[in-house]
Amino acid sequence: MIESIIVASIFFALVTVYLLIFRKYSHQVYSDALLALFLITYALNIGSYLIVAFKWLAEVPFLYKVAAPISYLAPPLAYLYVRSVLKNEIKFQINDLWHFIPVLLVAINYLPVYLMPFDEKAVLVARVVEDPFGVLYEKDGFLPPYFQFAKPVQCVLYFIFQWQLLNRFKQNKILTSFNKQTKLVVHWIKVFNILISTTVFSFLLLVVVLFMGMDQKEANQDFARFSMLLLALSILYLSSYLILNPQLLFGLPYVKNSPIRSVTDEVENANVKEDFDKEAKVITDYFEREKPYLTPQLTIRDVSVAVDIPLHELSFILNRYFELRFTEYVNGYRIKYVVEKIKEGYLNQYTQEALALEAGFKTKHGFYDAFRKVHSCTPAEFAEKYSI
Repeated sequence: MIESIIVASIFFALVTVYLLIFRKYSHQVYSDALLALFLITYALNIGSYLIVAFKWLAEVPFLYKVAAPISYLAPPLAYLYVRSVLKNEIKFQINDLWHFIPVLLVAINYLPVYLMPFDEKAVLVARVVEDPFGVLYEKDGFLPPYFQFAKPVQCVLYFIFQWQLLNRFKQNKILTSFNKQTKLVVHWIKVFNILISTTVFSFLLLVVVLFMGMDQKEANQDFARFSMLLLALSILYLSSYLILNPQLLFGLPYVKNSPIRSVTDEVENANVKEDFDKEAKVITDYFEREKPYLTPQLTIRDVSVAVDIPLHELSFILNRYFELRFTEYVNGYRIKYVVEKIKEGYLNQYTQEALALEAGFKTKHGFYDAFRKVHSCTPAEFAEKYSI
């Protein structure tokens, strides 16, 4: 039963990773990449438990201790993810490399294991399969085996850092003129932190049990299964939460810090207009000057690069300032272009399909739908109605 839940958690984690990395548009590429890497590390850690539990490790001894350094990735990745969301970070900072020093140190520590002759490693792995917790007290690296208790210290430290980030965000009243988005972000990060807290708590309990009862082999195995169950359930809930809340998967709302305001929705929208007037003008000038909408393959990422506005901020401006989705915004310019061409007598010489392609539409169906939304008729009916 427990193993089935663990397998399900790995499956849903990988599905979520796929959605985060390979979807068409990503409004927070950096944050999503951190979250995807975090889920991958957890999936690998849970998978390594299954390999030992089902005694598969004996068949693949070269995998022994491969996941050990990777397990030290999860805490800093979780912390950096929370920080990137709350502070709208869009790229990795070189100063953050120090967070991954433990990963490098652990990998160096286990070099004797990685370089061990195959026959010797097979013997060691046989002992691991027979008694997974007994080898915790054997030296198989440069450092004494008790250095492994540094892992719970790392987990607790980053657990504290994550909650400090969220609490500081609230205490500094870093709310915005669009409070609904801010509340969504804060609620998600709170859920994320709670789930991480659960895994940290279960891991600490496992360490205590192992330390207090080194000779109680059966009890240790039972508690390890319980600890892995909590970890699997946390990851399963985390992945399910994201899948069931696609507004999170398709770009967390952009949080642009500003002093706290107690306002109605109408005033909120007015403040958004005021806050982003400059950026909106840059976008409008670009579309009117360069006419990028005439390119059928135009993407929001292309526009982001051209106007030098971060992707997630550009998405928010389109949605809240212009109150349009990207496709609607682009099609508005295309329809305006079509109307101008119709007034110039374009349809007297060319077909509607030719006009659609010239205006940047990929398909005739998309062209007709977009035109009807604006003018409630087809281009031909429009031309006839206004005697153009």
